[in-house]
Amino acid sequence: MVSPSEATHAGRSDWAGQDSPVAQVVLAQSEACLNSYVANTDLVEEHANIETSVREGGYGTRQLFELIQNGADELRSTPDGLIHVVLTAETLYCANRGNPVRPEGARTILASHLSRKRGAEIGRFGVGFKSVLSVSDQPQFFSRTGSFGWSASRARDQILERIPVSGPTPVLRIAHLLDADQERMSDATLDELMSWAATVVKLPLRNGGVADRLSEQLRNFPEVFAVFSPHAGRVILEDRRGEPYRREIIVGGEGVRRSLRVVDNGVEAEPLGWSVFETYSRLSDEAWTDAGEYRNRVEVPIAWAVPDSGWQREGTFWAFFPTEYKTTLSGVLNAAWKTNEDRQHILRGNVFNQELMKEAARLIVASLPDLATPEDPARPLDLITARGREVRNWADEMLTKMVRIEASQNRSLPDQKGVFQRPKDVRIHPKAPATADERLWATLVGQWASYPGRPVAWCHPSVERTATRRSRADTLIEEAGGKTASIREWLEALVSDGSTAASSVALSIVAKLVTENHPCKEEALRSAVLRTADGRLVPPQEGNVFRRSPMDPSTAGTVYVDPELESDPEASGYLDVLGIKEADAFGRLSAAVSGGFARYGGADWDRLWLLARATGAERAVEHLISRGAVAELKVRTRAGAYKRLSDCLLPGVVIPSGSPDDGDLVVDEDFHHDDMAMLRQLGMSDVPSADVDPSRATWFDEYRSSMIDLYYKSIPSGDRRPQHGKIVLTGANPAGHLGLLSGLTPAARSRFIQHLPTPGIVTTWSIYALTRPDDAPLSIQSPLVWAVDQHGRLATSMGIRRVAECVGPGLSEHARVLPVADIDPGLARALGLANTLEDIRGALWLSLLNQALESERHVELGMLYALASTQLSAPPKIHCQQGEAWVSCPPADVVATADQGQYRRLMAGGLPALLVPRSDDVAQLVDQWRMKTFDEVYSTELRATYPGQPTPLEDVFPQLKFEPGRPLRGLQLLRCEALEQLNRTASGQTSEPVEIGRRDETIYWHDRGDDLELLRELNVLLKLGLSEERCRQILQHRKDIQRDQQIVKVRELSDLRDKLLAMLGGDVLQERLPYGLVNAVKAEEGPVNDRTIAELALAVYGSGILREFRQELEDHGFPVPTQMAGNHQAKTFVADLGFPTEYAGFRQPGLDPVLTVQGPVNFPALHEYQELMVGRILEVLQSKPAQRGMLSLPTGAGKTRVAVEAIIRRLRSLPSDAVSIPVLWVAQTEELCEQAVQTWQMVWRHTGPARQLTISRLWTTNEADPVEEGYHLVIATDAKLENVIETDEYAWLRDAQAVIVDEAHTSISPRYTRVLAALGLTPHRSRCPLVGLTATPFRGTNTEESDRLVARYGRNRLDHHRDGTEILGAEPYATLQELGVLAQVRHEELPGAKLDLSTSERDALTQLRRLPASAEERLGQDAIRNRILIDKILGLPDDWPILLFATSVNHAQTMAALLTRKGISASAVSSDTDLGQRRRAIEHFRQGKIRVLANYNVLSQGFDAPATRAVIVARPTYSPNVYQQMIGRGIRGPLNGGKEECLIINVADNIAQYGEELAFRQFEYLWKRR
Repeated sequence: MVSPSEATHAGRSDWAGQDSPVAQVVLAQSEACLNSYVANTDLVEEHANIETSVREGGYGTRQLFELIQNGADELRSTPDGLIHVVLTAETLYCANRGNPVRPEGARTILASHLSRKRGAEIGRFGVGFKSVLSVSDQPQFFSRTGSFGWSASRARDQILERIPVSGPTPVLRIAHLLDADQERMSDATLDELMSWAATVVKLPLRNGGVADRLSEQLRNFPEVFAVFSPHAGRVILEDRRGEPYRREIIVGGEGVRRSLRVVDNGVEAEPLGWSVFETYSRLSDEAWTDAGEYRNRVEVPIAWAVPDSGWQREGTFWAFFPTEYKTTLSGVLNAAWKTNEDRQHILRGNVFNQELMKEAARLIVASLPDLATPEDPARPLDLITARGREVRNWADEMLTKMVRIEASQNRSLPDQKGVFQRPKDVRIHPKAPATADERLWATLVGQWASYPGRPVAWCHPSVERTATRRSRADTLIEEAGGKTASIREWLEALVSDGSTAASSVALSIVAKLVTENHPCKEEALRSAVLRTADGRLVPPQEGNVFRRSPMDPSTAGTVYVDPELESDPEASGYLDVLGIKEADAFGRLSAAVSGGFARYGGADWDRLWLLARATGAERAVEHLISRGAVAELKVRTRAGAYKRLSDCLLPGVVIPSGSPDDGDLVVDEDFHHDDMAMLRQLGMSDVPSADVDPSRATWFDEYRSSMIDLYYKSIPSGDRRPQHGKIVLTGANPAGHLGLLSGLTPAARSRFIQHLPTPGIVTTWSIYALTRPDDAPLSIQSPLVWAVDQHGRLATSMGIRRVAECVGPGLSEHARVLPVADIDPGLARALGLANTLEDIRGALWLSLLNQALESERHVELGMLYALASTQLSAPPKIHCQQGEAWVSCPPADVVATADQGQYRRLMAGGLPALLVPRSDDVAQLVDQWRMKTFDEVYSTELRATYPGQPTPLEDVFPQLKFEPGRPLRGLQLLRCEALEQLNRTASGQTSEPVEIGRRDETIYWHDRGDDLELLRELNVLLKLGLSEERCRQILQHRKDIQRDQQIVKVRELSDLRDKLLAMLGGDVLQERLPYGLVNAVKAEEGPVNDRTIAELALAVYGSGILREFRQELEDHGFPVPTQMAGNHQAKTFVADLGFPTEYAGFRQPGLDPVLTVQGPVNFPALHEYQELMVGRILEVLQSKPAQRGMLSLPTGAGKTRVAVEAIIRRLRSLPSDAVSIPVLWVAQTEELCEQAVQTWQMVWRHTGPARQLTISRLWTTNEADPVEEGYHLVIATDAKLENVIETDEYAWLRDAQAVIVDEAHTSISPRYTRVLAALGLTPHRSRCPLVGLTATPFRGTNTEESDRLVARYGRNRLDHHRDGTEILGAEPYATLQELGVLAQVRHEELPGAKLDLSTSERDALTQLRRLPASAEERLGQDAIRNRILIDKILGLPDDWPILLFATSVNHAQTMAALLTRKGISASAVSSDTDLGQRRRAIEHFRQGKIRVLANYNVLSQGFDAPATRAVIVARPTYSPNVYQQMIGRGIRGPLNGGKEECLIINVADNIAQYGEELAFRQFEYLWKRR
């Protein structure tokens, strides 16, 4: 409602009557139309079709837009504009305070296709006005210049009076006049609006649905409309139905700037500022031809509105109101686009639109400077269109292209002063590398721009504020033919004025890049930005430019920093970072080198090296080499002398660091510690160099003279000798420096020769005379060979020796007794070293034998004498051992032996003996040197104590039968308790203990139980030649034979008990029986034997016993397969032992990750209560917005079937494009998931649509993928979902159309909360329907948790009617029992045990409401309690399947074993039981092969055995949930394949110190009704 001050208080007569010009036009126009119909009846259908086209086309849902557009146009020339829209339950009103309708306006309204729009007008009651027919068939138009209306029925009657037609008739062509005063008297809302308005359009609505649609338009009306129509002033949108709603849009401002305020139901939002740029464009004739309804306009308006905030969002194309077309341009681009009939899509390929797009691009680019601010000149770059790769549609692509062209040619980029320039007239700074810190880069760009003297024609630094700006700026510059500046260009542009101030700023940027180790630092360091003392600009590179110190001379060629930069503290800091230092060290070094070294003493050399060190190795080396000074340089040696570099070595390989020797030939490592790298670069080394010219060495003359003498000897006698000067020695440069050899110690000489580099080992040179050209050159020793021969010492296997005392590497196999030189073989040959035994000179042999007389190494002596005997006659004496002493005696007095045992016995007997390597050596010494054998001087006898008889050795080690020659054939082994050997020599008789010995064909062995050691000794004694690995293989082979024999023995036993005892023994089996089981059997049957123990083990573990005793069987040598899961290896193993196949375990059936189900076939119908619940679930599945609900049905009542049926019916109704959106079914365990799979498979085949269903099993290692064909169900565990639901690969699953949670009473856990949140199901949001399924809709007795559970499912019980009453009545169990769905319950109560709890047990029970495991174990060991249970089971009918819930795993096993002994087939299962074995036991129970199934903690969920006749709850249970799940396993009725009646037996244990009753007390209503 407008305020009283805004209303016009004129009388009712202000509204013109029926004699007004407008009224006359209306009557005349209507009459003319009727006459035209008489003249041409086809016009009736034509005009009716036009109205239908408008009503059902694009205008059909735009009534509000069209009415407000018309009102805004009428306000253009009036001040204080106002438009007021009011919606009531029956009527829509639109009033405006603009110009009243004129006669030509009335004519336009009544015409078919006529519009009087001009220029910027949006709409003036033209074609769009006819859209009102979509909501009203009696529109009314009130204006101060005349009022009139239309009526569909009245117009049809008037037409039929003139001409007979059978088809539709038009409405808005034939109007009737209205009495404004009379109409307002009967309509309070109309009267209110007419009190101030110039025009009011009243639309009586067809129905309430129309009002709902108009209400949605009203509430969603885009307020930005007002910024394009500021003359409208204020727009009020009001919905007066039900709960009132009022929205007020106020626009103000002048010129470009607009202010927009919105008040929603009295709450005013923050005002929003807008910038609106407008233009009027004259288009080409071709464009006007393609303009359609706009062709009569002279010019077309274009406007671009940009908000002050929120401009980062994508913009929209408007055709006076929003279209479907988005754009990367910010804000709203509004123009008179030519659109299709729906007014939402801009026509493509239209010349009018193309020219309009070009004009729009010009407007956008021209507006950019006005959108900039002094603080942020580059802001407009965020607002314009994006790069071509990011376009939203064809229109955006065209606009983007045209804006880019316009922007690249006009002023679109701000320069350093914020003034917009053409892209070709500015440069842009480098872009931050992808790996660099963007904030740092923006800071550096800002530093550059902070210098007042910077060049202006560069982009403003604000282009770096967003990646979008930078990208668009780069694009514009590239379009204009420019390119991004390099780091160097950018920095050097900064210092283009040549000032120190500019240089300081540039240096600050380079220093920052270096400090941050920026990717651009290397290029920055190459930029000429450092001002020098002579005014030049050079790169700030360390070592090329220096600071000047007060002591620096004026050195030509040295570049110094500008003193003004040095005096600036900040610039000085930048120089420090860049390593620009004072130049005195290098300058002084340079000066020293330039002055020469002729008069240098020790102190001078020390100072030179200090200068070189300070200069830096690389630079110093480069300078010294470039000046040719290396040959003159001297270093300090360890002895304190100063020598040229070629006359000494670095410490290291040849002269070790710290060695006290060779101090005058090694560099002083203390003084030159920091110079080592530099000295190496100058050519020094710690080993010989590869290529050294020897001709300049002082020793070379001696070499030359000796070679000339040799040459002279080759000249025939009588020939004239050439002069020395005419003789030429030539050859490749050898390694060196060879002059060092003569001064080094022997050890250092040997290392020098050892480390001669291979390329430098030159062994021959040539000599010839210039005066004897016909002679062939004579091959001579190279300087290297001569120097080594003269001064060398060689490292050999027997120490350092002179060259003449060595043999070559060819004799390396005798290195223990011959001095084999460790040198290059080629050098050895050049030196003439012997490489065969025959080449060894006699003098060397004599030397070696004389040295042997001083040796006490019996092994080496034996080897030497054996070797010498092959080349020499017997020497006068040899050195050998006699007892503990070493003696020298003639060879004929010495015993030679190759046996260690014999050698020890000879020593013990005091006989001179020599130990040689091989028996062949003994024969050689006896033959050549007449030495004695062991048997000549020694005899032995074995004495043994043994308990048994000899055994053929081939039986002890069977595999040795297959050794070549059967070395053990005929030999026997006698295992002895004691064994000694008697030794007789000329000196007397002795005895000694031995481990092994042989007498004839018997081997005596001092047995200590280690047959591997026995085999090793046999190997030595009999010279079998077996490796250690082969010895172990032989023993393993014997072990395999013994194992096979053991397996055969077990297989031959027929009784499983005997087999187990043979394999493991009674003690091992008894250790693994449940505690108390054996005592219970003893108490009833008396003493037990091993067979009884084996029976109990079989009863406890059943067919899984071999897997349970895996470790013990392996310890006894049985090769148990790694997997006992019914695989081939396991079956072979049990078959070899003679066990039934089931003892090999059971394969776990493989489940495909995806299951495809076809349907349907016939299937039994649902019960009535199930149909009602299906309907309730469907309400949730079809709800919008999405709802939640929980279905609670007792176990056995078919909750899974109900849920599946409901979902299938929902899937049937889906549109084709939603079929493959997945349904997600979640459960806690794999068993529950697979149970759901089987139910879905069965139900779909019977009731599903005639299309396939794909079921994805999403648990353990399975994965799921979206499907494209048919329906899709994903069944998943909550654990698997927690791992995958938030990953990118499962984004498709997060859009599931519905979520079903099985066993929903567990779904308030943190895991479920996280999973549901990822699926869009939070306490405040329901993205999709959520249904929970449970038999127990409560959390124990915890009221708070139960309330959380109910709240999670929207407090919506789907087992209740909508009014809250229960579908199954107040007693669901009773109802289901009467229906036969559940069995009748008979109840018995057994006396239990009294159990005292410890303090910790009582605390745990109080906190968790679950009996602690320790207490459960004690209950399970209660013999009296177990006796009562067994007696009760024995008293039940023999054909009853019985389900027993035990207190623990041990209790379940104990009960199964005791029942088995009573002749009742029983089995125990728990979570510890192998899954395959557990499934088999359950299946046998279902089939009746097992009568009693004792379980612990596994059969309360996901287990169906409808034939169960009795359920015994022997586990104290306080949770109603758990108890209900337990008994639910047995109370399935005849309609579910169960029995009429089920017996529930509870054990009434008395838990002391705990007052809460057991859960079964809460279920007495199940049996007390009986």
